[in-house]
Parts: sequence; C-alpha cells; structure tokens
Amino acid sequence: SGCDVDPTAALVAINEVTAKGATDGPYAGMGDAIELVNVGEKAADLSGWQLSDDPTFPPEKTYLFPPGSSLAPGDFLVLVSFDDVMMTGDFPFGISDDKEETLTLADQGGNAMDVVTFAGAAAVVSYCRLPDGTGAWQSCDATFGASNALMIGDEALDQRDDGVLVAPP
Repeated sequence: SGCDVDPTAALVAINEVTAKGATDGPYAGMGDAIELVNVGEKAADLSGWQLSDDPTFPPEKTYLFPPGSSLAPGDFLVLVSFDDVMMTGDFPFGISDDKEETLTLADQGGNAMDVVTFAGAAAVVSYCRLPDGTGAWQSCDATFGASNALMIGDEALDQRDDGVLVAPP
C-alpha cells in the first residue's frame, strides 16, 4: 500500500460485530457486541481511545476507553452494548440489523485507527475478518473472544498462523 508500518508495533482493529447479540458462549444474551483484536507485536495502550457509530464522536454515542485500558498482542477484547435497565455493558449505541452501519475506532488523538461499514443484515449472526484483524470482512460463525471461524456446512474452518483456512484435523 506504500505505507510504512512498524511490524513490532501494536495494531488494534475491529475484528467481529453482531447486531443481534451472541446466542451462545460467554457473551450470550448480552446484546450487540464488538470485538477488537491486537494483531501487532506490542501491547496497545487504549486509554482515551473512542469507539462510535457516529464519526463526530458525540459523548452520548461514544464509548471512551477508561485510563489503564490495554490490549496485549494476540488478545481479543469484546465490548457489549450498554443495557440501561440492568446498568451493564459498554458502548452506548446499538448496531443496526437492517440498514448500513459504520463503526469507527479512534486513538486518544482522535485519529481513525479502523473503520468498518457494513449492511446491518450481514451482522445478524456475526460479521468478521478472516484472518483476524487484517482479512476481508464476511458473514461468519460467532466466535467472540476467540479467533474467527468460517462455517461451511457443518464444518468450521480454522485459520493457520499464515492466514490460510483449513479444516480441523
């Protein structure tokens, strides 16, 4: 692409989203979810970073990462929509399941670090990147908190370290 990227730096990306909430696993029943991944070789200090579905980052529609937030290399961070009845969750906006949605992740200086635009219907189950953090976006099996997997029939394909999808042994 012509860009100079330090291969030893942190590289945080939006990795997986759902507009209907996970139906199983540790995030089941917790509402819309957004997963971040650090595919870099260095821990990322997320203090002051912002995540929103509005590129102007209004406070009422923006998740502000608290001081001390970090993401280690290879780790995943799952955020769920705030439930104002239960007073639990993270981000103060919903993810549309029937119209176009754009999510923006910005660093503490307001620089966009990752942006994803998708049709809401694509994220009803899960919309993810394969391979994690760097690959093309597609509808996939929900794997919040773990490496993404593409379902073909009844068989989940796993990704090797080099990003190639293979059937498990």
